[in-house]
Amino acid sequence: MIRRTLGQACLSLALLVGVAHAASTLADAQGLVNMAAERFRDGDFAAALTALQEAEPIVAAANDPSVAQIRFNIARCLEELGRDDEALAAWQVYLRVPDATHRKQRAVAAVTALKKRIYGALAVSCEPVGAAVKIEGLLETAAPCPFRREDLKPGVYKVHVAFDGYSEGMREVEVVAGETAAASFRLEALPVAGGLVVPPMEAPPPATNPWPWVLIGTGVVAAGGGAFLTTQAIAARDDAESLPPGDDRDGSVDDFETAETLSWVAYGVGAAAIAGGVVLWILDDPATPAGAGDVEMVPGGVRIRW
Repeated sequence: MIRRTLGQACLSLALLVGVAHAASTLADAQGLVNMAAERFRDGDFAAALTALQEAEPIVAAANDPSVAQIRFNIARCLEELGRDDEALAAWQVYLRVPDATHRKQRAVAAVTALKKRIYGALAVSCEPVGAAVKIEGLLETAAPCPFRREDLKPGVYKVHVAFDGYSEGMREVEVVAGETAAASFRLEALPVAGGLVVPPMEAPPPATNPWPWVLIGTGVVAAGGGAFLTTQAIAARDDAESLPPGDDRDGSVDDFETAETLSWVAYGVGAAAIAGGVVLWILDDPATPAGAGDVEMVPGGVRIRW
């Protein structure tokens, strides 16, 4: 179907070649176009291409509009021969001249398909945005990031990314025809040259006040002494109860009363010391709100605010 269409196009072209130009020159072009149509129908695309390439400059020099059809058919021959790079270039040359809409559409579709077969794309993204991108052998002048290029031949490319104040990034990226290769860079900030590194300044922990623990310890010792004296008082009472009336019994009773009194004194001192130590410990606690522990005289006694 393709060959028949091209053959018909070439035959139509043979009828259109210059009536208003020098007969001998255009006659040569007419013969070449006719031969190209025959060779294309026979599947000899190389011979058809040669004939069309000889006819094209003759017709172009004559400013004949049929040059568009000749260039169209040159691109078709190159496609049939698998010479994709040359076919793409030929289609782009053809698209620069006016021609029928259906042929223009065919050319645009061919260009799109050939680009996918020939080229790959490369997309570069960066942090920070705006870094400079260079590609060895391809993009020596820096381009801003993000960067995208659609017409790269397959192969491995060295991509460099740089930004003032950041370390440079480099990566080898392989581009494959018909695909998009993506390269993402995150550059690290460089330390400021000669800058001082100031460590965090933290206040030292508050010194521990020993007095709460001294008082609590004293209170515990005093309470222990009170317990000892209580034991002595009980022993003296038991002795007094076991003795008959007399001086010995009176002495044991005196010992009991003395030990009992001293035990209560020791208990009182111990309780006061422990309570004082607890109060001081609470007041020294950083979590204690301001004003806690204030002592205020009130009718009938004192009030401690917590």
